[in-house]
Amino acid sequence: MYDNTYKDVVSTIAYLKQRDDIDKDHIGIFGFSMGTFFAFKYGAEHPKQVKTIIAAVPPLLKDDRSKRSIPPFAHKLQIPVLMLVANQDQWTPLENSKWLYDTIPATDKHIIIYDSTHSLPVDYTTQAIDWLKKYLQ
Repeated sequence: MYDNTYKDVVSTIAYLKQRDDIDKDHIGIFGFSMGTFFAFKYGAEHPKQVKTIIAAVPPLLKDDRSKRSIPPFAHKLQIPVLMLVANQDQWTPLENSKWLYDTIPATDKHIIIYDSTHSLPVDYTTQAIDWLKKYLQ
């Protein structure tokens, strides 16, 4: 499942870069929950293909095994990253989200912590749009 989904991400971005109505130099990736895995992976493997990443509630469970899924890519990210996390996320304790944020070496990164569960409040979209406007215009 994960390999096929990642291939879909790669194919989608390749398709967007072929279109004349898309600014090929201003593409970002927004990943929600497990989608953050694919966003981090793509950003780490293809840093010149995307301008920014938004990672909303990345799932990092308490056991060490699950922490290894995203961090191998997170520690390679040099592009701007916005993390949107929750202090009551049932999938990711806040300390794990902060740990992940700290592993990202990008100099331009920001974390927003919401008072919510894994389902972020609707106003997260405003911060996400503002971030995209900043880096994609």
